[in-house]
Amino acid sequence: MLAKLDNYTFLMEKSDFDEMTEQFRFAYSEHKRLNNHSSLQAVGAWSQDITVRGLLVQQKMNTLDALVKLASKKEKVRFTTKEDDFDVVITDIQKGKTLYNKDGTFMVQSYNAKMKRVFKQWQMFI
Repeated sequence: MLAKLDNYTFLMEKSDFDEMTEQFRFAYSEHKRLNNHSSLQAVGAWSQDITVRGLLVQQKMNTLDALVKLASKKEKVRFTTKEDDFDVVITDIQKGKTLYNKDGTFMVQSYNAKMKRVFKQWQMFI
């Protein structure tokens, strides 16, 4: 198992991925000052985006349907790898198809799935 999104498993034999990238964002607000350099102020907490890219060669045409169905629920899901285990929401899935046969079937399918990490919200009581 390379990774798991709830019950969707990325397996080497079926729906592996070639690359996983993580982007960490740290929010700052810039304030312009007259006759001086701008000042920066940290605002908000950090965020994390995860992108999984893969190429499926000679797989079933509906291999990624379960992943699209999972994303269409628009709910947080558990993302698990050997190093990490946290909640994410799937924000985008892009599929590409190439190398078509004469009968209209394709041989190669690429995909790009983007996710955002979901953090537990702090609750304030008055």
